[in-house]
Amino acid sequence: MQRSATGPPPNGRGEHHLILKLRIAAWVCWILAGLILVAVLGWAFYREQSPAIAGIVHAIVFALVGVVLQRGTAVFANPQVPDMGLAGYLAFGSAGLAMVAGGIALAFVEPGGLALVAFGLVFLGVAHLSRRIFAPPPGKRRIVVESAGVANAEAGGASEQHRQGVTIEVPEHADEAEIAAARRAWFEDKWAGQSGWASGRIPEDPHTISGMLPRDVLIGMTVIGLIGVACAWWVHPLFLFLTAYCVVGAGVAIHGAMRSQAQGRLFGPSMLLLDVTPVHPGERLRGRVETGVRPADAPAQGFEVEVICCYRWEETDISGSRRITRLRTETLWATQLLAPGNPAPSGTHLVVDLDLPLPGDRPGASLAGRRSGVHWQLAVRAEVPDLDYRATFPLPVLASDVPIPQARVASGC
Repeated sequence: MQRSATGPPPNGRGEHHLILKLRIAAWVCWILAGLILVAVLGWAFYREQSPAIAGIVHAIVFALVGVVLQRGTAVFANPQVPDMGLAGYLAFGSAGLAMVAGGIALAFVEPGGLALVAFGLVFLGVAHLSRRIFAPPPGKRRIVVESAGVANAEAGGASEQHRQGVTIEVPEHADEAEIAAARRAWFEDKWAGQSGWASGRIPEDPHTISGMLPRDVLIGMTVIGLIGVACAWWVHPLFLFLTAYCVVGAGVAIHGAMRSQAQGRLFGPSMLLLDVTPVHPGERLRGRVETGVRPADAPAQGFEVEVICCYRWEETDISGSRRITRLRTETLWATQLLAPGNPAPSGTHLVVDLDLPLPGDRPGASLAGRRSGVHWQLAVRAEVPDLDYRATFPLPVLASDVPIPQARVASGC
């Protein structure tokens, strides 16, 4: 896993020299491609001979290399900005150039080559359109405020398999101070939107304990089950297996919902209280969890405390007309320990004290407010009478270069 990169795009002298060299090389390739193409076509026109295929191929190769080098300047100017327009430009532009050059060469021996030239011009138009659609507004440019990637070890070294980033738009000629102010405003806005992170009083995540399916899914399963009954009556009894499947699925969902409601009534809401917020990788996570478990139900084995750092990203599989998007998760770091539960001063519930180190070589949590990205999570579990206790909390573990000042929280039980 690579460290979270939150700085502005590189703009040092070395990058400018590299970009200048790429542009010069691109222009040289285009000039060579043009000279070769003119020479070959001119020779064919004056000598009334078919153009040399080798010359056309060399012209196409030089033109494509020039496109790649010229567009590579945008990559090196801001290598972490996700640029869909650049991908479309390279894909459609390269194909369009190949079609135009090949169509011109083919037109000397076959009139159908003009159709290939027309298709090539259409591809070039799509390439230009994709670049304009995904380009920032006039007078603006994009900078990276949050970026992370996952890498898997392969033979010969580590190879990054996926990367995602978040960008914002700033004035095109913004200086370092303006860029830093824009980044700081973005982080402060996202930080304020995280429930309880600024105050250090973080409520339990309600989505992690609910096992209920969405209402539309339950309605769909009910309708399919009724259709199965009708088909079993009119067509074949084997359709009852479809109804049984829907009944079992709905029963599991309803059981999960009832269990979630029972846990809420039995334990009430849990709360995580931190001593310092945010926490940086390499520091210690100190605080306590107000569990809602009564002292009379104190677990004999104590509470199981787990801290997880994971990376999530969405993958889309397209097969024919089907489009399936899956949320993949890779655990970057995890630790578990047993902690006793101590009675709170009020005597109504148990408190689990936290004091454990966090690794310094892991990235901070993502603040973009999406399912994907880096996430830190605290889970507290225990076996208690009637119903096992479980509560999870999102952790405000941020990279040290994120412009959010640390604050010490003074809060009693």
